[in-house]
Amino acid sequence: MDENMQVTTQNTDDNGSSSFFLKRKRRNNEVQKRHYEKMACFDQFLKLYKQSLKLKAKKQ
Repeated sequence: MDENMQVTTQNTDDNGSSSFFLKRKRRNNEVQKRHYEKMACFDQFLKLYKQSLKLKAKKQ
């Protein structure tokens, strides 16, 4: 399955379907990248939130 995808994505000028696969692959990569960026931000948010909770607990 993967080999077929690679073969069709290599020759984009021959037919429209291969460029479709290329575009879909590129779009999937962008979506995945955005997802990882969001998750990294969320992890940082959680760390800071936990720290603030600890500080509040110490003050009281």
